[in-house]
Amino acid sequence: MNNKELIILFTFVDDFFQALFRSNFGKKIRHFWENKRGPKKKLTLSEVVTLNLLRFYMRIQDLKTFHRVAREHYRKYFPKLPNYENFLKATNRSGLFIALLVKYLLYLNKKGNEEHFVDSTDVPVCKNHNIYKYRVAKEIAGRGKTSKGWFFGFKLHGVCNRDGELENIFFTPGNVKDNKALDKLIVNLEGIFVCDAGYLLKEKELERFFESEKKLYIATRVNMKRLMTKAQHELFRKRSVIESIWNTLKERMNMVYSFARGVHGLFRHYLYCICSYILTGFFEKIKMDLLTEARYSLA
Repeated sequence: MNNKELIILFTFVDDFFQALFRSNFGKKIRHFWENKRGPKKKLTLSEVVTLNLLRFYMRIQDLKTFHRVAREHYRKYFPKLPNYENFLKATNRSGLFIALLVKYLLYLNKKGNEEHFVDSTDVPVCKNHNIYKYRVAKEIAGRGKTSKGWFFGFKLHGVCNRDGELENIFFTPGNVKDNKALDKLIVNLEGIFVCDAGYLLKEKELERFFESEKKLYIATRVNMKRLMTKAQHELFRKRSVIESIWNTLKERMNMVYSFARGVHGLFRHYLYCICSYILTGFFEKIKMDLLTEARYSLA
């Protein structure tokens, strides 16, 4: 990330939190960030969030390694960067606020879309041979099975539009069936939803979704026979767009994480990863719009 992109990222994050703290809701939750007593934090909330998002842009999985890199290369932008222990405490405190930023970005992506693609992916919290030793998320994680085999952890359910922009996400334990999360996943969305066979529903449940202006196109299993129109076939071919999102999050941005010491730190890591992915697409879209306007003005 170059200097200009870093400044744009910080400006966007800072504008969001300033607007948040001016609202009545923001004033009520501000105490979750500020210290009740003792010295004030050296870094602002916007600086902490920006640094953590920068970590995923740089694809550094370990927070301690990133802190060392930030002190060496980004000291002029963050001159008050504290030691690692205090930076870790500030990062943990920012968990609630990064969740609000993710929710806001998902809301922006929901507007004006008629086609939606639904899928889930496994998010293991440890290797299978460490399941009985694992303790961090033992009470809320579950053992599930995908086409790749068994895993222990969570399922990340998501819905995106045709441009690969996430519109909603939902975490469940790994042993929860996909169709159980569908209702909460597509709430406040309308149009056509293309799902894989894991989201198969009974006839009454399909009718309920249809009445709320949600048309579900669900793939069939191998042992099922069902007619399909050419238009439906084309929609199912486009469903790979959400699989590309999972591949980017897990393989390129290191979302799968097994070094957290608590549940809060685990989901903080997930949310920062997802937020950095959404913001990358958001800024690329703005850049393309500016280029298009420039071409039209030159023409």
